[in-house]
Amino acid sequence: MLQKRIEEGDFECFLAAVYETNRQLIVLCPKYNYMALFFFKQSRPTKKIITKIETAFHAYQIMKGTHSRQFKKVQWVYPKCYGGQGEGDDCGLLVMRHMLEIIKLDIIDSFEKVFNMVRPYSENDIVVVRRHW
Repeated sequence: MLQKRIEEGDFECFLAAVYETNRQLIVLCPKYNYMALFFFKQSRPTKKIITKIETAFHAYQIMKGTHSRQFKKVQWVYPKCYGGQGEGDDCGLLVMRHMLEIIKLDIIDSFEKVFNMVRPYSENDIVVVRRHW
C-alpha cells in the first residue's frame, strides 16, 4: 500500500503514524530520498519497516526513470524528540502534535533543526496535548 501511495501521489512528503511496540511518526519524502523518524521511546524501526520503506523508495526511483545502478540510498534522519509520556496513549497524541507542527511549519527537510528537543515533555506539556486532542 505504501508503494502504491508513493507511486500515485505527487506529494512532497507523506506523514505516517506507525505502531510497532509504540507509536512513531515517519515522514517520507521520496522526491528527496529522505526519511525522518520521530520515536518517542528509545526504539528504532524494525528491519521489516526499513525494508518496506526502502523498497517503496526504490520503486519511486524506477518510476521516475532511475536505473537500478544509480539508486540513491535513503537518507534516514532521527530528530531528537522525547516522549515523557505518563499514560499509555500519550505517545499517539505526541505523534499527532508533531504532524500538526510539520504541516503548520510547511517543512520537508531540516527536521533535526526544527525538532531538536533537549528535554522530555513536562507533565504540563502532556496535559496541554491531551486537552488539545
